[in-house]
Amino acid sequence: AAIYTLGCKVNFYESEAIAESLSSMGFTIKDFDDFCDIYVINSCTVTADSDRKGLKTIRRAIKRNPNAFVAVTGCLAQRKPHVASRIPGVSLVTGNENKISVAKQIMDNYFSRTAEAVVNVLPFSDTLQSSFINAFNRTRAYVKIEDGCSSKCAYCIIPKARGPVRSKPREDVIREVRALVSGGCKEVVLTGIEISSYSFDFIKLLQELDELDGLERIRLGSLDPFFISTGLVDALSSIRKLCPHFHISLQSGSSKTLAAMRRKYNAPTALERILYLKSKFPGCNLFADVIVGFPGETEEDFLDTVSFIKSVGF
Repeated sequence: AAIYTLGCKVNFYESEAIAESLSSMGFTIKDFDDFCDIYVINSCTVTADSDRKGLKTIRRAIKRNPNAFVAVTGCLAQRKPHVASRIPGVSLVTGNENKISVAKQIMDNYFSRTAEAVVNVLPFSDTLQSSFINAFNRTRAYVKIEDGCSSKCAYCIIPKARGPVRSKPREDVIREVRALVSGGCKEVVLTGIEISSYSFDFIKLLQELDELDGLERIRLGSLDPFFISTGLVDALSSIRKLCPHFHISLQSGSSKTLAAMRRKYNAPTALERILYLKSKFPGCNLFADVIVGFPGETEEDFLDTVSFIKSVGF
């Protein structure tokens, strides 16, 4: 079996969980370019180009082995199951809500498949279907602590592809990290669609991980400027194992554009909070997402963003 992952760190984490499930059923995980019995495409849909890459990868698998069982999961499958299912050679299309059972769904349909793909895309539930991984093939492992986003940003399809915010209980995260550390993992990246919305006391989770024997480094996924309060930053500065490496979901440095995007902050607020973060972590690495050419954006708005970026020194 082979798995191809497109998109975010959450997808990479979930692909690892799918790979572990297939391995436990007796399959050998191979490279995607190898001749395999099963191909899983874990898709993304955040841009039109993501959709195009996903469909191209599906056809690549079918061309490699026309008799293989080809399963499509992820955000493209959740949003556009009809697009993936009508490709001749696709056997299963399953969305994000039932993603932890991809391996089981493959085995349930492997011997009874027909020319028509099985489509199994469910509505989102109110609670997170917790998945766990026990090993990772590097010393750094992604750990998913949250899924979904409840924001309504004007440019983003993710809430429809991932559903509302659901969080993994703190004790489950600790148990998973402890298992990874016992397998040789030294560093974890806490990831999710919107980790700023984690429901089970984010700082307490970090404090407990900070005390975990054998874990040497903790990294965070993207942070929303709205989340970066002085209280949060002060608490983060006390986490000894936290890497001073922060990715900010900025999107724009223009208050007018941020309002049109329906973000929760304006440019002065974002600047003040990011600079405070920088002051508490001297020499830290700061990165950001920025969208340019947003509908209605003027040259002046664009230059506001340029000025913002220079002021922060990303």
